[in-house]
Amino acid sequence: SDVWYEGREDYSVSQMGTELKKHDNKGYEVLQGSFPVKGKLLGGCIDSIYDMFNGERYADMPDIVKKYELFPVDWSDKILLLETSEEIMSPDKYRRALLYLKDKGVFNQVGGVICGKPMNNIYYEEYKEVLIDVIENKELPILYNFNIGHGLPRCIVPFNRDVTVYKDHLLIA
Repeated sequence: SDVWYEGREDYSVSQMGTELKKHDNKGYEVLQGSFPVKGKLLGGCIDSIYDMFNGERYADMPDIVKKYELFPVDWSDKILLLETSEEIMSPDKYRRALLYLKDKGVFNQVGGVICGKPMNNIYYEEYKEVLIDVIENKELPILYNFNIGHGLPRCIVPFNRDVTVYKDHLLIA
C-alpha cells in the first residue's frame, strides 16, 4: 500500500466514522538475500507464536502445543510469515521470540522470511536490526514491511499455499 494507518486506541461507538490518521508508506524492503523464492506460506503473529512456548500468558500453553504437535518440526518447504500485534512487543521480547524460532532450527530450514509492518510503525527500525542480528544466515531472503496481519491496511494471505515471493510482491498459487 502507498499509505499506512494508525490503529485505533478507542473502539467505542463514538469512534464510528472517525477517519484513521494516514501516513506515506515507503514500500517493501529487502533486508537480505536473493529473490524470488518459492515455498508454502506458514507463520503468523510472532506475539502469539511466542506465547505458545514461553508460558508467561498461559502456563499450560507449552504443554498443549507439545501434546497436540501444534508447531511444525519440518519447515523445509516453507516461507515464514511473521507479523506483530497491537501489543507492540519490545525489541527485547521480539529478539527472544526470534531466538526461540532460531533454536528450533526454523531459520536453517525455511526458504525465506516475510515480515509485516509493525503496528503504527513503532520499533520499525529496531525490529529490522533484530531480525538481521538473530538470523545469522545472510543468504536467507528477508522481505520487510508487508501489509499483513495487524497493521493497517492489511492483506490476509492463506497459509500452506504455494507462494512465490518477489522483491515487491507475493504471488499465491
